[in-house]
Amino acid sequence: MSRHYTFFLSFLTLTVGLLGACNSNNSPETTAEDKAGNTAGNGNSIRISRAQMDESAMEFLSFIQQEVVNKIEAPGFVRVLPQYQVRVTSLTAGHVREVYVREGQWVRQGDPLFMLENPNIIEMQQVYLENQATIASLKSDYERQTVLAKEDIASEKTLLKAQSDYRSALARVNGLKSRLEMLGINIEQVEEANFVSSIIVHSPIEGGVAAMGITRGMYLSPETEAVEVVNPNKVYLELSIFERDVLRLAERERVRFRLGDGAWLGGSVLYIGQKVKNDSRTVSVQVQIDKFSDNLLPGMFVEAEIILEGIVTSTLPAEAVAEVNGKKYALIKESQDGQNYTLKRVEVIPELTGDGFLTIINATDFPPGSLFLSSGVERLISE
Repeated sequence: MSRHYTFFLSFLTLTVGLLGACNSNNSPETTAEDKAGNTAGNGNSIRISRAQMDESAMEFLSFIQQEVVNKIEAPGFVRVLPQYQVRVTSLTAGHVREVYVREGQWVRQGDPLFMLENPNIIEMQQVYLENQATIASLKSDYERQTVLAKEDIASEKTLLKAQSDYRSALARVNGLKSRLEMLGINIEQVEEANFVSSIIVHSPIEGGVAAMGITRGMYLSPETEAVEVVNPNKVYLELSIFERDVLRLAERERVRFRLGDGAWLGGSVLYIGQKVKNDSRTVSVQVQIDKFSDNLLPGMFVEAEIILEGIVTSTLPAEAVAEVNGKKYALIKESQDGQNYTLKRVEVIPELTGDGFLTIINATDFPPGSLFLSSGVERLISE
């Protein structure tokens, strides 16, 4: 009996010791957690301490009112105004005798580009001079027949023939004269029988020689492009806008654009196309550039943004919103106990604003002055 009693006391002492040891091990951990605060919560509530917020650079903030600028992103190219891009051809065929320019050279309006020679040029001057010589006699005969017809001496048929001969010759002379003048031939010298066998083609505008299609000695036909002259200072942008965005546009809307990763340049909408391209379902929009840059060359690709009228909205930093199971949430300050805070998970409807902020569509669902956690939301919600 005594031995059984002694065994029972020993077993009881051992059990109490083990329980004491377990309690002593758990107690310090719980106390430390209470002192430091915790992020555990029930349901949609999360607790966090001031120390944890400072350690993670978190803070509370209310909705930030910002002017959100709506914009339409559009690709495009640098184009030259049509009147400042000329493909020079010759008005008559011939062999290229001299070339006065080279590709890349800057020329002024009226500078010589190339010389063209052809025996037909001499023949044209000769025909003009011959027809010019007959004008005086044909005119005199027409005037004489007019007088005779009034006196009933000449028949009306004779008068009409004289009139026809004179007017036909006059038309031929004027036509040849115009052609010679278009070729740059001096009419006064032709009338003095000083013929030329070659003509010089001049640049119609000021600009740079963008392309050369001729060499000395080659035969040049009127339909062949000889020289292309482009003035890169007279450029604009041609943007492609999807048809769904066209109705949002208006002339004089502000535009910003850049080449690659370069600095942003400014402009404004000049013209909006009136036709949708079938292949791309886009509309062409022309943009006038505010200030010319030497870096803008015809044919360059640009990325542009058409800035539409802005509106003031309530925004939060993107780090203040997290996604869970397809829904977006923020953490709103619900209560405070000393240096500890209780946060509540609330659903928000965000829309991308840009520059790291989100427009909160349902901001009016929350009381004025509501405070939200600025960052770290995704980590806290997922714990």
